[in-house]
Amino acid sequence: MKPFFQLLRKKANFEWRSQCSEALEDLKKYLFSPPLLSTHVANEEFFLYVAVSNHAVSAVLQLAKSFNKNVHPRQFLPGDLELRKVMDHKKVPGEEKLGANCEGLYKVTSALGNGTYYLADLAWKIIPRPWNIANLKKYFQ
Repeated sequence: MKPFFQLLRKKANFEWRSQCSEALEDLKKYLFSPPLLSTHVANEEFFLYVAVSNHAVSAVLQLAKSFNKNVHPRQFLPGDLELRKVMDHKKVPGEEKLGANCEGLYKVTSALGNGTYYLADLAWKIIPRPWNIANLKKYFQ
């Protein structure tokens, strides 16, 4: 690589020598070899993320093991107290970042599975539709 960096100097005289050929071959090998951050273990699960636009396609391959270590499963039990996320259509105009993120205090009445729960307010008035766990936060007394 040294011959290529020497070309970046002002008024550098360039003469193609055997060092240049070797550096070019090393650069080709480096550019055509895929980056390998860890070795593959047989039967290991991967996630493939693909992003496509009109001009480019990119992809990332991630080990499921490294993805799953950051996932912390949550579940609520009937009777647990929860705060519900304020949905966009209920936000007060003009409050922006200073507005409340959560509303009410609700009890879990039943679990449907896959992180979906039915709620009721403290007077046991049932909320008509189920709520996903992503929109609920545990209330700690």
